[in-house]
Amino acid sequence: MNDAKQAAIVRTEIGLTIAGKDITLYDVMDYLQDDYLPQMIVDLLRLTESEMNAALSYIEDNREAVEAEYEMLWKEAEEIRLDWEKRDPDLLVKIAKMPPPPGKEAAWKRLQGLKVHNKINMHDAKPAAIVRTERGLSINGKRITLYDLMDYVKAEYSPKFIRNILNLTESEINVALSYIENNRSEVEAEYEMVLKYAEEIRQYWEERNRDRLAAIAKMPPPPGKEAAWKKLQEFKARNKAELESQS
Repeated sequence: MNDAKQAAIVRTEIGLTIAGKDITLYDVMDYLQDDYLPQMIVDLLRLTESEMNAALSYIEDNREAVEAEYEMLWKEAEEIRLDWEKRDPDLLVKIAKMPPPPGKEAAWKRLQGLKVHNKINMHDAKPAAIVRTERGLSINGKRITLYDLMDYVKAEYSPKFIRNILNLTESEINVALSYIENNRSEVEAEYEMVLKYAEEIRQYWEERNRDRLAAIAKMPPPPGKEAAWKKLQEFKARNKAELESQS
C-alpha cells in the first residue's frame, strides 16, 4: 500500500479528519482506547502507513485538544441517542435513516459508528456464566470457550481488547476472566490439552495430504491463469522462506 502523497489532518464538518477520507481522528481514537496496535488500525480503517502516522503524530502532539473533542463527541452522541430514545423506543432500527440534527454532524457520525461497533445499548440480557459444553468450558449462550480467551490472555492483550475482538459484553468478559483467575491450574491444564490435540490433528492432516500437496505443486497453471499462478508460487515460496528464517 503505497502513499500517493503526504497525508495530512484537516478540519471538516465532521471534525479532525484524515485528508481525502471520511475517517476522523475520533475513529482512530476508538481503536487506540481499546488497545489496538497501529497496524491493526491501518487494516481495519484501510489507511496508508503515511495516513496512520499522520493521525498518530497529530494525536500525540495535540493530545489534550483531541481528547477534549473526543469526549465532547461521545457526550453529544449520547445526548442525541437519549433524545431519540425518548421519542422512539425502536431507535436502533430506524437510526440509520435519520438525518443529523443541525450543527451536530460530527456527533451524529460518531453515533452511527458506535451503533455499528456495538458500543452503545450493549446491555446484558442475562447474567453471564461459565458452563461446560461439548466444546469444554464455555461462556453460556455463546460458542466461545475459555480456551479462546486464553489465546489472548497468553498474548497479554487487555480485557477491553479481548471483549471487542470476541464481541462479548462487559459481564461476560468479567466472568470469564474471573473464572480463569480463580481456577488457573484447571483451565491451564485443559488449555494445554486442547493445544496438544489441535497439533495432533494438524500433523495428521499434513501427513495425509503431503503427497497430494506435492502433486498439486507440480501441476501446470490453469489456461489463462499463468500470471496469477506465478504470483501464487512466489507467495508460497516467500512464506516458506519467512517461516524457515523464524525457526
